Amino acid sequence: MNTSKLYLTLALIALALMGAAMACNFNIAVNGPPSAEAPAANPNETSSVETLPPPTEAQQPTDTPQPKIYQAAIYPSGSGNIPECPGGKIQWGQPAMALFYIHTSAPPRPDLFLTYSSTSAGSQTWEENLLYQGTLPGDIQVYSMYLYPWYQAMLDSQGGTAPQQAQIRIHDLHTLTGDAGAPYESNLSMLPPLTVCSNAPSSESLSVDFDMPTDLKVLQIMLRYDSARPQGTFEATICNTGGRSVLQPFQVDFEVNGSQTSVSVTQPVLPGLCVDAYAPESDFSTFGITSAGQSVAVTARVLPPDEGDPNGNNEQSETLVVEQLSLTPTSEALSNYRQCMNADGLHVYCATELGGAPLAEQDEIAKQHGSLIGVAPRQFENLASFTVAMLSACEPEVRTTLNTSPLPRYPFYLATFPPDTYPPGATTDSGGTIRAITEGDLGYLGSEWVGPALGHCSDVLYAHESTHAMSPGFPSSTLEEGLATWVSEKIVSQYVLRSPDECTADGIHQENPAYGDSMNYPYFPLTQGHDGAANYLSERVPDFDASMLGSLVYDIGYCFWDNIAQAHGEQAVQQIVQRTREYLQQNPNACPALLPDIIAPVIGEEDYSLFLERFGISPEHSICDIL
Repeated sequence: MNTSKLYLTLALIALALMGAAMACNFNIAVNGPPSAEAPAANPNETSSVETLPPPTEAQQPTDTPQPKIYQAAIYPSGSGNIPECPGGKIQWGQPAMALFYIHTSAPPRPDLFLTYSSTSAGSQTWEENLLYQGTLPGDIQVYSMYLYPWYQAMLDSQGGTAPQQAQIRIHDLHTLTGDAGAPYESNLSMLPPLTVCSNAPSSESLSVDFDMPTDLKVLQIMLRYDSARPQGTFEATICNTGGRSVLQPFQVDFEVNGSQTSVSVTQPVLPGLCVDAYAPESDFSTFGITSAGQSVAVTARVLPPDEGDPNGNNEQSETLVVEQLSLTPTSEALSNYRQCMNADGLHVYCATELGGAPLAEQDEIAKQHGSLIGVAPRQFENLASFTVAMLSACEPEVRTTLNTSPLPRYPFYLATFPPDTYPPGATTDSGGTIRAITEGDLGYLGSEWVGPALGHCSDVLYAHESTHAMSPGFPSSTLEEGLATWVSEKIVSQYVLRSPDECTADGIHQENPAYGDSMNYPYFPLTQGHDGAANYLSERVPDFDASMLGSLVYDIGYCFWDNIAQAHGEQAVQQIVQRTREYLQQNPNACPALLPDIIAPVIGEEDYSLFLERFGISPEHSICDIL
């Protein structure tokens, strides 16, 4: 890259999934002092990043500003208790991510890697890919880095007991493809080691300033239901979409039916991140809402406004319908849930039977915006807010891509699971979606606020599961998962760097630009069952492992729909999906012939050869015959 044209500002933030970060007050850790040898943290002292002297003209060209480097450790805890260093133990899995801000007008990169080490692990180093999350106004690119391998290594090194203190030292930022310019490889030596166990916040350690105005945006207004309280209330999500940290407390006013209440937000809000605000003492009766079904105008307002609020987003008004004063499961839903629990025994498998209601015995919180509902355990209630925000961005785009109707009601549960149980993936059925909350992906979810903050459907999982919720419900896993993969990749690739499969005439081409390598798989027959497909691939792909077939079902399903879109346009996909929906609605549990009954009425019969040659599908195969 041309270094004279690249303006780089790099900020490192070690970030937990914000288990308590969405509350109005939380504890944060601070970075240690910059030094060659990282001293043990003193819980009674705070420290901040060293202020670098201004460069002289001899030190740098006049057209390249001196880079600024910031570092902060945000340390929320699910229980609200932050262990002191060195007296306490780290709550493992928190934080789980590092965030980088890079200020540049150059295109985002998929191939940036960071090398780092732990001061307590000798010479061992780790290398992780930075994942592009989006660009804030002012060309501020946001990347995240997964830290879970480091946590696990630290845990293993202590015989399964978390050390009382750990520090991360950043070594270099580079690419494996050898294509990074000098600005990416410089300035990291100025970062101090990151202490991940401390209890004294420092506002200086959170100060990120790109010389751009603060922009506090009211992202969404929701109904908040606490399973431990008799009534719900109103809540607003406030996001910082500017280039400067908000370190001073601010106020959020709610105005409903002529009644007003306020809440003070004391939590620092860094660029791209969000915070929820509600008045804990309020409920619907505070605003004169005494019966279910009322439609009310709600205004949420940030005070003081941003220097005149140039973007006009410090205030938002919405008309919300309070369908229920208390979001509790019906007796029928509760009965179905009990039957499921008796059979499967785990909330993570049975939650959608509750129809979107939070369960008191699970201590859950629900957030609702229109038909979209996010439900999570109290200690992870920020996930419910994130879920509603992401679904609000994804649902309209999925609906447009499929040309289908809005979802009437869509609950999305996030549930924990016992430690001795293998975590299930996300599951979507007619009752909604359940996703298991795993230690490994907590930080992944919490790091992506930049997407919904900007109104972007930037998370593949939420786009994928939203597609399942709006699909006709193909009885074939390949068709169902392939459609969800095709739709989600099409949408999310608008906002974040993706490397979707390339569906060629010969098969599936998978590119990994971060590592500069690729894989090729031939198309395989979809009508010979699991064993037939595995045998076919084993004969043609060196070192093929049958366990890979599960993921390849998504890939070849993606190519099934992409082949149709390439040959006949995306509207053909829409029409096939709609025809399938109508057919199955009129003939429940039917198995229509895929080609003559579903596809031919849309694209004609002349392209049957494509389906036979690439996927082994002939006119006599029903939709239920497909893998």
